[in-house]
Amino acid sequence: MHPVHLWGPWGYGVVPLAQLDPTTAAVATKAVVRDVEGPWQRLARAPLDRKGWTYSVLGGAGEIDGPDGRGLGPQFHVQFGYYPVHQVGIQLGWTPAWRDDALGDTILDLRVGVELDLLPLDAGKLHGGGYGNLSLGWRTSSTGTEEAGFTGAGVKLQYELTTRLAITGRFGITRAYDEMARDATVGLSIY
Repeated sequence: MHPVHLWGPWGYGVVPLAQLDPTTAAVATKAVVRDVEGPWQRLARAPLDRKGWTYSVLGGAGEIDGPDGRGLGPQFHVQFGYYPVHQVGIQLGWTPAWRDDALGDTILDLRVGVELDLLPLDAGKLHGGGYGNLSLGWRTSSTGTEEAGFTGAGVKLQYELTTRLAITGRFGITRAYDEMARDATVGLSIY
């Protein structure tokens, strides 16, 4: 019986919610419900729901090998995928990374691949699990361009902001060019 304030072709009127019919609601131009009138119970929002399509952009740092050895440079993950259920998802990803070597030349490392996410841990707004990925990559430096296959795995943590938005952090190890490299990135995931 909560009062609903309605405006429409009839002007202004108040109708109890239980008596509001679809025809009146369809022709109303404005409706207002006030929490200080009648019975009112605030409900919390729904928890994070990953089921369905997803898009993520993460940025941070990664180790990049080059002619002068290993160095740290900016690294990003741009991902698009699908979660058939809340805990399991598959994503396509593009990972650009770069750094300058000791001579000032830029080493560019690009990867394209697929990732499987498993996020079974839910502790309120904090979620966690892991991931594994397979990628093809190309590294360009002053000595030329190399191509290699990548395998990687790591930990993925999320802090839910809304039902369809989370801050995501990834911490992982990748094997490519016969070397192991670490990376850490953080950003937003939209579900």
